[in-house]
Amino acid sequence: MSSDDGDEEYQEVGGAAASSASDPLTAAFLGFSFDHSLSLFEYHPTHFEAMTLWGAYSANVEPICKVLHVPSAVKEVEVSRQPETVSSSKECLLFAVYHFAVFSMMDKDCLQMLG
Repeated sequence: MSSDDGDEEYQEVGGAAASSASDPLTAAFLGFSFDHSLSLFEYHPTHFEAMTLWGAYSANVEPICKVLHVPSAVKEVEVSRQPETVSSSKECLLFAVYHFAVFSMMDKDCLQMLG
């Protein structure tokens, strides 16, 4: 078995996963390209929800995994007031914060805070 065989297998699995990525958010998280004319605007939480998620990230994730400079990152989360103006790189940061915040929460807490 050559290393090329493994690459083919990986590409086939990746192709199947790409076809199951039915929306741009899923495609972005899976690392597949998608039609950039599609907007992620509808997937953004409200500003209140974004700030709630930031609080959960700050309390649950940041003390364990210090990846972000908190004073700078909180300014980035503030752009959630106008998500249509967010650049792609800031949008990626926001969705990473949202993801890890939700992942760090207990199901009942997440439902209580966000519905």
